[in-house]
Amino acid sequence: MFAFINTVTMVIMVISGGKGSLAGPVVGGLIFGLLPVALRPVMAPEAQWIAYGGVLIAILFVLPRGIVPSLAQRLIRRRSRTTALAPVALPETGAKEPA
Repeated sequence: MFAFINTVTMVIMVISGGKGSLAGPVVGGLIFGLLPVALRPVMAPEAQWIAYGGVLIAILFVLPRGIVPSLAQRLIRRRSRTTALAPVALPETGAKEPA
């Protein structure tokens, strides 16, 4: 039987990872699946929920479309910038430079 908190956790995973692709919810699931395991020895369960909220707010503030779409867009921009800045070889015309 699913509790309300399980549903909320799944929605958090999808939103933080990024909607519209398979990789987004998987990344969100990894983050919010491993975060409780990492925080369990350090924090009380109530404090963990506060930490989840803080992580979610930070992700949505920095990457509003989610992790995967935002990183994919940054990668595309970086690739297009490096291709635009690549040196272009000019064809040789055979003309001599003026002396």
